[in-house]
Amino acid sequence: MKAKVEIQNVGGIRGRIAFELERGKVNEVVAPNAMGKTSFVRGLSAVLSAPFRDEFIINEAINLGIKGERGSKWEEIVNIYEDFAKVSITLDGDVKEYIVHKDGTVKKAPFGDERFLLAGLLTGECKTIRQLLTGDDKFDWIVSKLSRANFYETFYRDVKEERETIESRKGEVERKIQEIAEKLKEKEELEKQRDTVSMSLEEIKKRLDIEKQKLLEKRKNLNIKINKLKEDVEIRKGELRRKEKEKEELEKEIEEIKEEIKKLNKEITSIAIDKIRRDVEKKRNEIDDKINDLKDQRDRSEHYSGLFQETLLIMEREKKEETLCPVCHKSKITLKEVKATVSEYEEKVRTINSQIKELNIEKEKENQKIVEAERKKAELERKVSELVKSIKYKESNLKRINAEIPQIKADISKKSENINKMTEELKILETKTKDEDEALNNEIKQLEQTLNDISEKIGNIKGFVEEYKKEKVGSVWVDPSVAEKIYSKWLTFLDALMNYLREMIHEHRERARTRFNQQIKELMNILEFTEFDQVALTADDYRLVVFRKGFVNQPIRTLSMSEKYAIATLLQITLKETYLPDIPFFVIDEVILSFDDNRKRKIFAYLNEQAKQNNWFVIVTRLSEDVNKILVRPLEIK
Repeated sequence: MKAKVEIQNVGGIRGRIAFELERGKVNEVVAPNAMGKTSFVRGLSAVLSAPFRDEFIINEAINLGIKGERGSKWEEIVNIYEDFAKVSITLDGDVKEYIVHKDGTVKKAPFGDERFLLAGLLTGECKTIRQLLTGDDKFDWIVSKLSRANFYETFYRDVKEERETIESRKGEVERKIQEIAEKLKEKEELEKQRDTVSMSLEEIKKRLDIEKQKLLEKRKNLNIKINKLKEDVEIRKGELRRKEKEKEELEKEIEEIKEEIKKLNKEITSIAIDKIRRDVEKKRNEIDDKINDLKDQRDRSEHYSGLFQETLLIMEREKKEETLCPVCHKSKITLKEVKATVSEYEEKVRTINSQIKELNIEKEKENQKIVEAERKKAELERKVSELVKSIKYKESNLKRINAEIPQIKADISKKSENINKMTEELKILETKTKDEDEALNNEIKQLEQTLNDISEKIGNIKGFVEEYKKEKVGSVWVDPSVAEKIYSKWLTFLDALMNYLREMIHEHRERARTRFNQQIKELMNILEFTEFDQVALTADDYRLVVFRKGFVNQPIRTLSMSEKYAIATLLQITLKETYLPDIPFFVIDEVILSFDDNRKRKIFAYLNEQAKQNNWFVIVTRLSEDVNKILVRPLEIK
């Protein structure tokens, strides 16, 4: 089985070139200098690893020349004379495609594994080589970025961010509760002052004659009504502000949900079940034709195998060393040749059975494409249905609020009109009483003004409390004290979750370290790197330690260049086998393998065997002035 690689406008490659890579083999990519060998590696790396999300990986993509520097107006991978770069891999009918514009805008990206940049390359620019050459022995990125610990670390960062948000909200609610409590305490003090002022007015009233008392009583009643209306107006204004805030949030949420529904519907439309069925049916028919051809071959092989087995039994029973060929009945055939022919046909039958089994598995995978597409479409439709229900519920609330807001405004307007009318009446009463005792009248007016001021403050406080008496938690409005309890419980849960995630991060790092150390030890034995007793990651700080014969510790910075390349080779093959066995590509630049022919032969033989066992595409790039263009061919392992 082969993979088709197409590269267009990548680095030094201008225009489109295409190659075929053979699966289960070491593929040699040979090119003269400055003819696109490096561009081939970068393009292949991009399509296998994009999109890039992790900051550490993004930096690695920049170092490898796959992405441009931050702030750069030119994407590094795009040919300087072109507007875009495109790389695609077609394998088993599946097409992975990476298209990037010269300004860095990614037009299309596959669901690649960004870890490929760390564990799928053995080149002069790869992370391992760069680090070894600088003598930096801290390889903690191996366990943090390649193992499952990376998943838990990402989750931990998200939880930590959520915790900070909740803690901030809890602080705001606590400040709001404190402010409301202070306002209510202030209101209580103001009410006491109001009672005291009212009592003072009562005492003054007793000193006036009956007529004056009647006038003052009317003024008092009017003031009470005016103050009561002012309080009501402030409360209604607070309610209006709260309702308008709810309305604004509901409208925003409805628009967001509509956008989400639009996206989901677009995704649903893109899932063309009928086309997938037709494609699958076509592929199944092709597979069935192949299976039927193989069955015919198997039947013929079994027939001939039976003939030669029968001949073999007769020859052994009659102790013959030679007989007529059971197929042509003309030529002579020896006992040894009969045995070899039987073995040959039996092996052929086994091979055909294995091929039929693989084709049946492939056919089942094709069936799963329909199931997966239908499942995905049903899941998307379910999400749309839930979002539609959510919109209806929110629109119902919005309709209710839209109906309530005009009523509140009308009520505020009506009450304000009544206040104005009563204020005019009060002025008339004040005119009637102006001839009364000036001193008492001034005192009364002063007390009444004080009473009005106090009542206005009380009204403002009531309006404030009304506005902030509800706190939104999620999509529900609750009392601030309830919100504070919810946030406290949520913080307790998040703290417990963060502790659990920290434990899982440590556990997976240690598990990854142990597995890595074991794998590299086995690889050293297989490849006979006898100059080292051990290469491993330390337990506490994940530093790379190298021990020579006799377990003599050798600092990384003191290793020779060839020894650093040897360590890098061990590391990268181990990283590939340990963390990326399911990505069937491994890319090597032969410049790195600056070993003697015997060691290089062992490495290639090992990689060739791994390619066969794991169905990988191992790719070795090599410079050669004997060719005038890029050539791709299976590497001969001698």
